[in-house]
Amino acid sequence: MSEMPSQDFKRPRLASQCSLPAKDMSHTLECENENHQRRFRERINDIWSSNEFCDVTLVSRITMEDCEKVKTIFHKMCTKLVSFGRRKDASCPGSSLLVDIHVNSLVVASMSPTLHQMIRNGKPESNQTKEIAANRNGSGDNDFSFERRHENSVINLCKTSIDGFSLVNMVRYMYKGILEISSENVEKTLNAAHVLQVKGAVDLCADFFLEGITYSNALTLKRMGRVYECGGLEEEASTFVCENFKYVTAEKEWLYLTKDDLEEILMKNDLVCETEMDVVKAAYSWATASSQDIDKANSLNSDSEPNDRKALKKFDSSSAQGRLLCLTEFFRSGLVRLAYLSEDDLLKIKSGSFFSKEKQKEYPKEHGALLKQCEAVVDIQLQLYDETCKRVKIDDVETDSDLAEQGELNKLNKLTQEPRKYDYVGGALVTSNCIIRSLDGHSGYVYTVKEIDDDILASGSRDHTINIWDKKLIMQEQDTKPIPILTLEEHRDRVVKLWSFKNSSSKILFASCSFDNTIRIWEWDREKRTCNCIKVLEGHENWVTSITTCANKLVTGSADNTIKLWNIDTFECENTIIGHRDHVYGLCRLITAAGTELLASSSMDKTVKIWDPSKNWECVRT
Repeated sequence: MSEMPSQDFKRPRLASQCSLPAKDMSHTLECENENHQRRFRERINDIWSSNEFCDVTLVSRITMEDCEKVKTIFHKMCTKLVSFGRRKDASCPGSSLLVDIHVNSLVVASMSPTLHQMIRNGKPESNQTKEIAANRNGSGDNDFSFERRHENSVINLCKTSIDGFSLVNMVRYMYKGILEISSENVEKTLNAAHVLQVKGAVDLCADFFLEGITYSNALTLKRMGRVYECGGLEEEASTFVCENFKYVTAEKEWLYLTKDDLEEILMKNDLVCETEMDVVKAAYSWATASSQDIDKANSLNSDSEPNDRKALKKFDSSSAQGRLLCLTEFFRSGLVRLAYLSEDDLLKIKSGSFFSKEKQKEYPKEHGALLKQCEAVVDIQLQLYDETCKRVKIDDVETDSDLAEQGELNKLNKLTQEPRKYDYVGGALVTSNCIIRSLDGHSGYVYTVKEIDDDILASGSRDHTINIWDKKLIMQEQDTKPIPILTLEEHRDRVVKLWSFKNSSSKILFASCSFDNTIRIWEWDREKRTCNCIKVLEGHENWVTSITTCANKLVTGSADNTIKLWNIDTFECENTIIGHRDHVYGLCRLITAAGTELLASSSMDKTVKIWDPSKNWECVRT
């Protein structure tokens, strides 16, 4: 990663909203509220600086080098609030150099859910707190301890992965909203923010990383985003990888991917490449990496920090032979999309002329299995190219016994029908002649689009806005650039999902979900052609990622791992469903053959759960 100078990152101040006209009351109130919060924060910082009302001491280990850095960078804090010393402690084996930070319990608890649990419970005896310790520190051990010392309570963090410098840095952020970040400490700071669950600090670390993203570190940043549950970092890095696929796969970092990580990338439809042959070449370069590169990849996995181990799994096959077998599986499962290769490229793969002769001699058995598999799947594809075979179902094609399984053929057929972002398909240049109209009105990624009324579209974007489009105007004005008839700017973060629904009123309603942790209910006035927010639904503690209607309820899923049920008329929250162990990203209403209404939810915990409204929303299947 390129070196970047140390710099102070501050919390966003909603500056753009402060310049809005006073007639927009919702934004004016938000601005005034932010100013109030800033003044309040400055006041508690003044109180803290004078060491008043400090009833909790946070303790962590610190190196002598970091001790000197703290004294230099945070010298004002060191006068009254931060102290250093050596002492023997059962939780800190040996004579350890420790840092003590004196804080107010209410302030740190309001900023850190982890510290809130510690202070509230005294020690992590509840299941929820144990889960925090296990999930964020890589084990189920009691990594936190809580004790009483004189009049103050002490939270001992010596056994966590939080170092002393990062802890001081995080405390200053909690009080002042300023984070000291450099290329040397950013990962440790991100780890501390992750363990303490200080979302604002996580986002600032992610922004710092993304300023220096390159072809050679994008995959590492993507992995870090997943490890530290930083969706913004993972998403941005993943987008960068997809948009620069050909260049990223030419870097050494590509060879260090795990099989699972590679499969995740190859599954994506938005890989930008000249042809599918770029994907084949990238997969083959990974499979035929040198033994030194494979050893280094295995070493990176085995040497990872404890809190990384759940996300950084060892290779399923940590050898050159194993990787070639993985590549064989990629062809068999349809991860390589043969339908978009030219006939010449298909024949090169079938004959084996594409594969390295040197590697074929080095690993004859594995290449033999690979060639046999390639011959089988290419034959299927060549048959499909023939006009006389296009009416034949792929299920009826006779092929190798390994491919004859119904489920595998269906999977192959489904995957290979999805195109990526190719320059060429089947040897022909991809053109935009099929596009009727392109709507360019957002300044960020467009995540969602929904028809909210006859000939009225709504689109939600990363730029925090919702654009309303009139389809009739779009199609009539062929010679002019389409513009939205309305732009709704009430959300304070990206809008990821729109949903149109009806309730007992005659109003035309739709809902929007956002990363600002809210759902907004909008009313579209067909006559006046206006759209107003009539309700803001608050209750989720993290991004709201999905929405649907089921059993006459408005149902939302969130990155706080919960599903909430809202009254479709009053919009009051009536129930919270807890069952998933990670972000809930998808919701779907199901109707069985018997007419029973069910709800399906998908999550980053790698499960889909089925809930039955008639049984008080009990999970009936996972």
